[in-house]
Amino acid sequence: MRIIVILGRVLDPSGIAVNRRVGRIFVNREEYVLQPADRCALEAALQVKDATGAEVVALPRGPLPDDDVLRQALSTGADRAVYLTGDGFQGADAAVMARVLAAAVERLGGADLALTGATSMDTGQGQLGPRLAEALGWPQIVGAWAVEAADGLVQAVLIRKRKDTTGYVTVEADLPALVTMSPGTLK
Repeated sequence: MRIIVILGRVLDPSGIAVNRRVGRIFVNREEYVLQPADRCALEAALQVKDATGAEVVALPRGPLPDDDVLRQALSTGADRAVYLTGDGFQGADAAVMARVLAAAVERLGGADLALTGATSMDTGQGQLGPRLAEALGWPQIVGAWAVEAADGLVQAVLIRKRKDTTGYVTVEADLPALVTMSPGTLK
């Protein structure tokens, strides 16, 4: 089994200060961290790897230089990290990056499972996962809190909110599939 995990970076919020009097935002330290939801996706991929012996391959979420993010994935247990280069997708939006990442997955020989964060911390959008699933022609599970994969199936736990109660529901899809992880999961 091969698991692709899509990772991205975001400006570290601890290095940002807001001065309300002058109405400005100051970046005191330009340091980047792994997106919180993507960190959850990486942890989920490594848990599936521990359970099944799968290969985990890290790909960058965007065209920015994500060297540190890919190195962090390798240091935590990913088997490979692939750095995307090229002039054709600089400044690309989620639709273009989904097609680029789909081509990268195909070039790597395919995968059984792809994991990424459900939302990005810098824009709050969650378009990349669904667009990538569409580009690959795979089923998708959005906003998972836990993931297990075995025997050609992926199971994910989602939070189901109703007016008066909150509960958990387990959904499953045939592999290959894409799962987006909610931020703050797997602590």
